[in-house]
Amino acid sequence: MPPRYVCTARNKGWPSARNCRPAPLIRVRMLDECVEEWFLQRFGDGMIFETVYDPGNGVDERIAEVRATRERLRADREAGLYDAADDAAWFRERYAALGRELSTRSGPSTTAPVTPSPRSAWEGCRRNSRILYLLRFGPAYAAFPHDWP
Repeated sequence: MPPRYVCTARNKGWPSARNCRPAPLIRVRMLDECVEEWFLQRFGDGMIFETVYDPGNGVDERIAEVRATRERLRADREAGLYDAADDAAWFRERYAALGRELSTRSGPSTTAPVTPSPRSAWEGCRRNSRILYLLRFGPAYAAFPHDWP
């Protein structure tokens, strides 16, 4: 008998499976073909991107400059340079603006496509490796009989 997956819901006592006799089954080869077709239709020709380090875009220097400016402003504030009301308001405005700029900077990186594509990676895998590769995409599945409403 060829390898197959068998439904064990009735054995687990699930109420929705109480009239399920005999337990439905599907051959491994058939399920693998269905999953392969679904996966390649959904992800096969797509591109996966990753973030890669790009040292030449100047972001590191700008982040260092903004941090140095904030430290200098903080030291000046501690020394009492911004004690007047209008100076204190300017300090808060400037310090907050620098903080917002730092939060939007993400460092010297860029996105680049990952090679190989999902289709070529899938076709280059054996069955067990395909299962592990598929799990990276977070699939959820449910099998129903042909006469399911």
